Amino acid sequence: MKRDLFDELKEGFNALQSVREGKITLRPHVLEKKPVPSIHDETSRTIIYNGVPPQCHVSH
Repeated sequence: MKRDLFDELKEGFNALQSVREGKITLRPHVLEKKPVPSIHDETSRTIIYNGVPPQCHVSH
């Protein structure tokens, strides 16, 4: 079955509105905080230029 992301977003925003109006209570979720990974110069160059010819990028 193919997902309909727009319908899922609408459902989420409708639920959020209902919570704010006090009509329903959503189950809370606790997320684990993860450290931000460090990106080195070579890694960032790979990410920026991967698959795109260098002449397409603007030099700063």
